[in-house]
Amino acid sequence: MKKLIFSTLLAVGLIGSVSASTWYVSTNGVELNIGSSNSPFASIQHAINQSTNGDVIITGPGRFTGTGNNTLNFNGKVITLKSQSGPLSTIIDLNGKGLM
Repeated sequence: MKKLIFSTLLAVGLIGSVSASTWYVSTNGVELNIGSSNSPFASIQHAINQSTNGDVIITGPGRFTGTGNNTLNFNGKVITLKSQSGPLSTIIDLNGKGLM
């Protein structure tokens, strides 16, 4: 019984210590940036590539198009992609294939 309780506490402790990261993307960002709110990436795909399960990617307002923005692959990651200013202010342009 003591072994089960210790294992449960250890598992809860490990799970509780994991924290998600938040990555930022802007239409005027740079891929060499660190992905912070003051130093955002240029493409959504780059932020996805840097992320791990549980992370959040926040896009600034504007139209995201071209390489790294029009063919997004989440690579099986469980992440959140959202707009900083709401869905009406951010467009992910799929390069003439429609809007996402």
